[in-house]
Amino acid sequence: MTQELLCPLDNTPLRKWLSVPGDRRKPSEETDYQLYWCETCQYGTLHPLPTQYEEVEDFYKIDDYYTHSDQFQKKDNQKPRTFLEKLLVHIAWKLDQGTEITASLLEKYIPHQGTICDIGCGSGRLLSTCQKLGYQVYGLEPDAEAKTVAVSKGLQVKQGIAEDLSKHFQEQFFDGIVMTHVLEHCLDPISALANIKKALKPKGIFICEVPNNDCIGARWTGASWSHLGVLSHLHFFTENSLASCIEKAGFQVLSTQFRGYCRQFIPENIKIEQQAYEFFSLRNGQESLPIKSCASTRWMMLASSALASASRKYDSVSVISCLPD
Repeated sequence: MTQELLCPLDNTPLRKWLSVPGDRRKPSEETDYQLYWCETCQYGTLHPLPTQYEEVEDFYKIDDYYTHSDQFQKKDNQKPRTFLEKLLVHIAWKLDQGTEITASLLEKYIPHQGTICDIGCGSGRLLSTCQKLGYQVYGLEPDAEAKTVAVSKGLQVKQGIAEDLSKHFQEQFFDGIVMTHVLEHCLDPISALANIKKALKPKGIFICEVPNNDCIGARWTGASWSHLGVLSHLHFFTENSLASCIEKAGFQVLSTQFRGYCRQFIPENIKIEQQAYEFFSLRNGQESLPIKSCASTRWMMLASSALASASRKYDSVSVISCLPD
């Protein structure tokens, strides 16, 4: 008898959600991945989950992984954008009212001279800006190559994952902690949030951003969605499930915000989703691919999403929260 899978947030049964037939970055491997979904919490998870970080570590060992550099690397064979591509991106840009997680945002919640930690700091771009403003900054980064880039800037960055935060920093050490597109990578998000709570001072600020699996782009593209990211992404959140996780960890939610609209329409992103679609189609994964990304379908998506609610429009959601006194 097959054991029923239960949601780790509310212990209700999970249903099968998406079948992802492999990893397009590693076409020689033929492993299929199954995702499950909780309708009550609006939360998804990979099953079975890895038990050790080393099982997913190899995903980051690719030359163009985004944390390895501060700059977008334009490829030599990248075609110039057509007039219609430029028009699509321009309209999406005009409609994009998302809120970026920047040093200016942190200034609204954390006084200068405060102590900040960026978990999954990558090459240290945010930390560098905060340091110039007078903050004491620290980073935690699992990827050795990204850490090397950050350290070369004179930043204090330790190598590790969110679940190991307590091994690197003492309790009640930080005035603020930021996690941008990190929680979905965690082997154990609940443990990661518990460690963050311990590391924050009373009234400490916690800002957490993840891909928004409730957005129209995710629903249209299914397994080929650029932010789905199996196998590096192990957990899949919406506005509701992210806020619920953070509240259950003992934080008070101050606000929810969204970002990531214009970038859904840039040709490079569309190409990534086209490549994923073609790769999965060859492996008979059509049932998990609602629609193929192309210029015409992106115009239709623009029409469908332009006036949609923020939770349906943007590809990322963040929660700003604090600890009680």
